[in-house]
Amino acid sequence: PACRRQQELPAETAESHGLPQGAQVYLKGRDTACRTCRGRGSKGRLGVYEVLRITEDVQDRISARVPLDELRTFLTAKGAVFLADDARAKVLAGLTSFEEVADYIRVG
Repeated sequence: PACRRQQELPAETAESHGLPQGAQVYLKGRDTACRTCRGRGSKGRLGVYEVLRITEDVQDRISARVPLDELRTFLTAKGAVFLADDARAKVLAGLTSFEEVADYIRVG
């Protein structure tokens, strides 16, 4: 919406959400007179997805109960897209506001 505003996240906030220092993100607008969002700060919906293809080698690692960190590293190398990573990419691309996904991308 036209009422949204861009802002640089404080370094501590960016770090705690896995975003680069100096990240410029959109924050929800709060203009109740905005004709696009009518004061809600966004219009429509945007999906955030986690995509994981279960191949034989992935299934073998899951069945072997490989430690989660090791499995995640393996999956990332295979091209898996995790929910938090997709959300971060959409925030940085300006497709959704930081507030919409902040709880899902917190690190630690």
